[in-house]
Amino acid sequence: MGRFFTHYWSYDRNDLEGYVAAGAMMDHTPGSLFVRRGVKAGDFVYVFSVKRGVLYLLGKLQVGEIVFSTHEAEKRLQQDNLWEGPEHLIASCCTPAQLIDVPIQVVEKLQFETASGQTTLKFVEPGELDPQTIRGVRELTYDSALELDRLLPAMEPLSVGKT
Repeated sequence: MGRFFTHYWSYDRNDLEGYVAAGAMMDHTPGSLFVRRGVKAGDFVYVFSVKRGVLYLLGKLQVGEIVFSTHEAEKRLQQDNLWEGPEHLIASCCTPAQLIDVPIQVVEKLQFETASGQTTLKFVEPGELDPQTIRGVRELTYDSALELDRLLPAMEPLSVGKT
């Protein structure tokens, strides 16, 4: 079984509401820390954003492959104008993109693996998530991944042509 990771998308920088409204699938995500954090094919990535201290779950993908340019990701997905990044995770299966307001009871229970053990998210005040705490690529515990899966629809397989 693969490992479980989170990846942050900036709510303000990206048109997340438009992306969700367009019925997009969570078929890829760009970034720069995937390889350094140990993400591999077969792993699962949950994509998040934060707005006004509220955690939003945008979707989940299972990594089919990692490509190392936006141009290559556009070829694989047969899409134009993907968000830029030196690394792109291409999904083998995924959920539709959504804006799920993660209940605070779930947010408070999420745990992450670190070199020194497990840790939780940080809050600026009770009920208000520190947006810095979810940035980057973090490894989720298995139990935390199960909590998030309860909020998501089933993943759908993708048939993306490799060229």
